[in-house]
Amino acid sequence: MHEGFAYAAIKIYDYFKQNIAKLIPSDATFSVIGHSLGGAVAALLGILLKNDKDFNYKIKSVITFGQPMVPIPSIPSPPPPHKSANQNVLLIPI
Repeated sequence: MHEGFAYAAIKIYDYFKQNIAKLIPSDATFSVIGHSLGGAVAALLGILLKNDKDFNYKIKSVITFGQPMVPIPSIPSPPPPHKSANQNVLLIPI
């Protein structure tokens, strides 16, 4: 995995946990969305949040546009991505 993708995802994850999560209502549902580099970061951020036992919010989806390939060897068999009607949008179920 590209070191920059992981670095950016971890920085955003840490910032979110320390500064934003406490401002969100406990029943909130949201999506993680990104384009290009942001798409790669969104994919990793979605995984970080999904695997965080202290993260109590529901992630509705992770949506990326023009995302570079992000190999994720720690997930044994990720579900297949779905193409939307717009073929430039990749929906990654988590």
